Amino acid sequence: MAAARPLVRRSVAAAVTDELKLMADRAPEIRGTALAALAVALAREIDNPDNSATSKSLCAGRLIDAVDRLRQMVPAEVQADGLDDLAARRDRRLAAVKS
Repeated sequence: MAAARPLVRRSVAAAVTDELKLMADRAPEIRGTALAALAVALAREIDNPDNSATSKSLCAGRLIDAVDRLRQMVPAEVQADGLDDLAARRDRRLAAVKS
């Protein structure tokens, strides 16, 4: 049996910031948007030890909404398959014949 990995405590703000960076790699237009800033601000409120559980749960719900909306702005990742490779080779051959 494999040894259990130790639980790593990580702030919500750090996780949201990392996720925003990954999203911005595929959709640079989300950088600096109000929605991205809101997501980070909400994450910081969740991390704030002085906030009540009620406040944190409300922030968590809004954070989920904000991150979902940001994800909708990111184009789907396209996975190339064998047919795509065949079509690309065919297009190259046709282009070479035409020129």
